Amino acid sequence: MYTNIIFIDKHTTTLLNYSNCINNDNNSINSISHFNINYISTNTITSLDIDFIEWFVGFTDGDGTFSFSQADGKYFAYTFKISQSIYNKRVLIYIQNKLGCGSITPQDTTGNVQQYRIRDKILLSNVIIPIFETYPLHTTKAFSYDLFKKSLNSNNFEYSCRIKIQFIEFLCENSQI
Repeated sequence: MYTNIIFIDKHTTTLLNYSNCINNDNNSINSISHFNINYISTNTITSLDIDFIEWFVGFTDGDGTFSFSQADGKYFAYTFKISQSIYNKRVLIYIQNKLGCGSITPQDTTGNVQQYRIRDKILLSNVIIPIFETYPLHTTKAFSYDLFKKSLNSNNFEYSCRIKIQFIEFLCENSQI
């Protein structure tokens, strides 16, 4: 069993995943079998160099995706994704190292296309959103991002549904099909 603990202070948020291994005698942790830690800086923009941010925003304009989909009819799942051929996997690793979060996985069963993804709402809100609020996108992807952000920031399911419909209408109007 895995437990998530989030520590937040004014400088850093820490997400810890560890197996439930409490010693019943004194309620202390006696061993950790799985330990994964991510630091989420509340001032991500200032911790990254401007050259990287500008490059990252341009790269996202070309190859990034902001998506959200209804899950179980009760909530929305959110994803920021950049896909590249296996040949260019190094650029995804570079992005992951610079941002300090996200995962890289095969996009399909062939493994020829790799994807860098962030799906955690806390990471999306604390890492991705501040970057694109400070350094906006310049293509029609800016509209997709804006709808993504509005839905992510909304705790109202019906409002998110209306935003999703608006997003689908936009995609249909701008489709080259």
